Formats: sequence, structure tokens, C-alpha cells
Amino acid sequence: MFKKLTLVFIFCFICFFSFAQQVRPAKSSEIFREIKTLRHIPKVLYLAAHPDDENTGLLSWLINEQNVETAYLSLTRGDGGQNLLGTEQGAALGLIRTHELLEARKLDGAQQFFTRAIDFGFSKNTDDTFKQWDADSITADVVWVIRKFRPDVIICRFPPTAAAGHGQHAASAVVAEKAFKAAADKNMFPNQLKYVDVWQPKRLLWNTFRFGSVNTTSENQLKVTVGQFDPQLGMGYGELAGLSRSLHKSQGAGTQSVAGVRT
Repeated sequence: MFKKLTLVFIFCFICFFSFAQQVRPAKSSEIFREIKTLRHIPKVLYLAAHPDDENTGLLSWLINEQNVETAYLSLTRGDGGQNLLGTEQGAALGLIRTHELLEARKLDGAQQFFTRAIDFGFSKNTDDTFKQWDADSITADVVWVIRKFRPDVIICRFPPTAAAGHGQHAASAVVAEKAFKAAADKNMFPNQLKYVDVWQPKRLLWNTFRFGSVNTTSENQLKVTVGQFDPQLGMGYGELAGLSRSLHKSQGAGTQSVAGVRT
């Protein structure tokens, strides 16, 4: 009997030890970054329509230079995009792009959220988009993320106008504006309040851009300088952003890892 108990104990110990060996400690630079974030209360939620819509340079700068807890909310999982890797489309492609996005977040350090919105392909405007999307359901999803993550600032990648270049892009800003107000209203989506409290972000911003012939920037806008070299990472934030964006392989969205500061 004693021998059997001894063998059982040894077997359990080996199993536990083997399992414990699978846990790999974080890099010292990652631990140091997390410690620095303890001194900073503000949170930022970046919001757009698809995987690869996010400004990885800004995310990298917010997290690593400003030590701000940051998350990206992609309304869809990119089900309607192209696929340069294979023949998968629809939900299967959405799964691929979800994993690409999660891998990108491992590099830049942001958290990742989604809603139930389906990427059904290109749409001309918000009217076309909301014929396919249930605006109330998607707004509820965004409100849930706001109440759960509790950001102080929400940054939209796109404006709610034709300048967004895609109906789903513009619709993401429309939903963000509604959710910005609704998250603080106890009468909006009250079933969520069993699990989270109401929350009012302090600012709703738009990250202007210059894509091809479309330029939404101007001299009187708020500008921040990003791309600084981070000795803890051994690279600049522009270089980190390039590596992060290059993980969207199914979309061919890779960019150069550019060193040096920029606005």
C-alpha cells in the first residue's frame, strides 16, 4: 500500500513539475514596462472597423513611451477581406485575421477587443453598412467594452463621413459616438449593469490620416511625436509598429520598420 501511494505521489509530482515547466517568465523589458504602467491611471481605447485598421505606431508609442494602458477595439474580425495566403473566406478568414491581430498585440503590448459585427465586404456609406449591421447590438457591444475597460480617452481611426473611404470605416465612428454617451447612461443596456458599472470617457478623438490622395490633416490639429528609440526594446516605436503591422500577412499589410521620430 505504501509503495502504491509513493508511486502515485511521484507520478503527480512529475505531472505538476512538467506542467510548471511550460510557464515561461516574461522578458525583463516586459516586466519593467508593466511596472511603469502602475504609475499611470489613464487608459486609451483605439477603435476602428477591421483588423489592420489600427495605427500601430500610435499604439506602440502610447504603451511603451507614455506607459498608458491601451486597447484596440476592432468592430469586425475581417471576414470580408482579401486572402493572400490561401482560399479561406468568410468565417475561416475571420479566424485567420483574428489570430494575426492577436499576434500583433503581443508585439506592441495593447489589449484586443471585438464586437459581433460581420465584415461583409466593401460598402459605400453608413446607410449601406447599417442595412447589414444591427446598430443597436453593435453599439451595445462597444458600450460593454467601454464599461469593462473603462478608458479615459477613445480614439477613432476614421471620421463618420465619406472621408473615411469605406462605409464600415465611417460606421465605426458613428457607433463610437453613440457608445461614448450611452456608456454613462444607466438606462442604456441596463442588463450589463449586473456585471459592470456605467462609465463616462472624458474625450472622444479622431486620429486624422493621409492615405494616398486623401489628406485629413491640418496645421491646427493636435500632434504628437512618435517613433522615439526605446532602449528597453532595442528599437524605435516606428520599427516596432512595422513589425506589428507586418503580422497581417493575409492582407499583405506589411510595412517597413522605419526608424526615427515622426508626427
